[in-house]
Amino acid sequence: IIRHFVKEHDSSSATMPPLGMANADGQIHFYTTNDEKANCLNEYFASISTVNDENVTLPNLSFKTQDKLSDITFTSKEIENIIINLNVKKACGPDLISHKRLKECAHAISRPLHILFSRSLNEGSFPDSWKIAQVTPIFKKGDKSLPSNYRPVSLLSCCGKLFERIIFKHTYNYLLKNNLLY
Repeated sequence: IIRHFVKEHDSSSATMPPLGMANADGQIHFYTTNDEKANCLNEYFASISTVNDENVTLPNLSFKTQDKLSDITFTSKEIENIIINLNVKKACGPDLISHKRLKECAHAISRPLHILFSRSLNEGSFPDSWKIAQVTPIFKKGDKSLPSNYRPVSLLSCCGKLFERIIFKHTYNYLLKNNLLY
């Protein structure tokens, strides 16, 4: 996905100098084309974000409440209210649906989103397209030719984030109601 960003935003890649990365022999190799820079950043970001959870056992947890969060119910109006409060200055994700566009049609889109979100919960599935992030390298400080001086920012689908907000709201309220937050 980084490749897509670098190709589509020539002004960003033009200001990004060649990126240098050490190979297995310890020699620095410089990447100059958009594809090479994107692959270099992708390789670096992937190398710093791996989690090894093999052979890890979860601790035995005791129940702190008899109450269970077994059903999340919400309304179209709840979705509409969340949409109305979206920050229009936030970037859109790979689906190119912006917060501004969602706000413009908040009332009309809230019912179809309610149907989609409810079905997703009932079927226990989350659309694959909402799992895709457009990763944007953001320069932090220091030498611009070092991939380690960039941080990845993931831009996700606005609709997927709306769905996550509803799940978060209900989960958070459940945790508060049952005194499960410390």
